[in-house]
Amino acid sequence: MSQPAKQTSSTKKTSGAKNDGAHGDPPKPPTKVVLTEREIDAPSINTLIMLGVVSITTLILWAAGRAACNYHVPGESLTPRKVSLEEKTRSPKDVGIEFAQALSGADFETAEKLAIGEGLNLIAEARAACGSCQPQVAARPTLLSRGIVKKANAQDSIVQVETFQDGKLTTTRFLGIERQERNYRVSRAYGSLEQAELKQPVHGQSPLSPSAPGTLEDDAALPSASGKPAEPAAPVLDLQLSTDSAAVDPVVQDD
Repeated sequence: MSQPAKQTSSTKKTSGAKNDGAHGDPPKPPTKVVLTEREIDAPSINTLIMLGVVSITTLILWAAGRAACNYHVPGESLTPRKVSLEEKTRSPKDVGIEFAQALSGADFETAEKLAIGEGLNLIAEARAACGSCQPQVAARPTLLSRGIVKKANAQDSIVQVETFQDGKLTTTRFLGIERQERNYRVSRAYGSLEQAELKQPVHGQSPLSPSAPGTLEDDAALPSASGKPAEPAAPVLDLQLSTDSAAVDPVVQDD
């Protein structure tokens, strides 16, 4: 009777051990190991060397490009070209601006090339009042002039020119500018715009003023060279062709 009891107790122990393994605590996760920077080795030495090479190459190319762009050879096209007198006299406004700049800066040689008649007297008066002209010559880089064409016809123009020095208005001139063949020259000056008067064109008609004297009606009323009244101009016929077939009667000729 004792032997079966031992077997029973041994089987209980075996079953209990199996149950403890099946229903026991879960296994613990493995512990993480924290590496040092030397052990991580990121970025590597090769990566740092390549980054350094790229950076140094970029700096060298930037310095070479900047030096090449700023390099200046005397006599090349970097300096502004000299403007010819013909380019300065293509319009009345250009002539007025250049004349005012030359007169305010005591550049009388240039002003004489841009003036005729009474305009030369203006230069002589400015030269006499200039004296040594040292302040005017020194102020040339700070001078700035702007022109406005107030009146104009085919042969003459009135241009208002304002000259500034260091941003301040110093002189206002009202210049009469006449056309000389293909260029323009300063021929006179006025004290105010109300006093300025245009000279009549040679042919008596201005393209800017349709009601100017010298129209066909006025020319017809003038006497001719023989002293007799001129004949009126022939009327201009306004012919209009009709394309209506009913308005045209064809003519048939019998052979």
